[in-house]
Amino acid sequence: SSNNNKPIVNTLIEWNRNSFPWKKMEHPLLQDNGHVLFQGKTQHLFNDHVVQENVIFPGAGHIDLMLSKSKVSTLTSIVISRTLPIDVEVVVHEKDGIVEIVSINDDSKFSSCSTLSNKDTEERKISLEMGLEDAKKRCLIEVDVDWLYKEAFGSVGLSYGPMFQTIKKIWKSDQGEVVTLIESNHSIQGFRFDPTMLDGCFQTVALLVSDNTATAGKTFVPYFFELIKTLKPIEGNVSCVGRLFEITSEKVVSELALYNIAVGCI
Repeated sequence: SSNNNKPIVNTLIEWNRNSFPWKKMEHPLLQDNGHVLFQGKTQHLFNDHVVQENVIFPGAGHIDLMLSKSKVSTLTSIVISRTLPIDVEVVVHEKDGIVEIVSINDDSKFSSCSTLSNKDTEERKISLEMGLEDAKKRCLIEVDVDWLYKEAFGSVGLSYGPMFQTIKKIWKSDQGEVVTLIESNHSIQGFRFDPTMLDGCFQTVALLVSDNTATAGKTFVPYFFELIKTLKPIEGNVSCVGRLFEITSEKVVSELALYNIAVGCI
């Protein structure tokens, strides 16, 4: 046929070997001008953090914003002075080692939500290596995760939606210690320290609080952090070891350490 007589044309593929700069991964909330933007996927994400029937920005989110704004690996003396809804205008300021997260009301007045004083970072030396394997040997009582979210947390007003139900396995001892396996339920990238996974670590303490008669029926949320030290980025699943130091009807003091199986304490 005539089709068999058509000439064969070879096309030469030319590769562009020029180098291209890596594009900086943008933070999903924090804009270059310091404004915090909740929209689309991020708004859907934080809508799952509900305390006493109110959607509030988690303390873990404050930590992530401060790490991102200050560009340091260690934070000290963090105070979360009040809860922050996600339907208001929010700005993050940084000057002379002080990072402040503020909300702006309809009268353009600033109201402080949390403050970081990071001036004495180099002077503080606190070991966070708590020993995951040793903790596993002590924490042999497995807790049902469904019961944890529906009953234990629900009874004190902590109503976490699927995005913040990051605890997949949890074991406790009878000495105020807990080990958890934590997994992310979302695919949003760009956080310095994934707030949903860090919040899962804080939920570890909430279990210990729910077990104590002094705090029965009370809702506790993070308000002060003496030290947060990040050694490596969160990648994949993590385990958390939590220990109680002090618990009364008014406050809970604890220490947490996160681990990745491949790299150790993070």
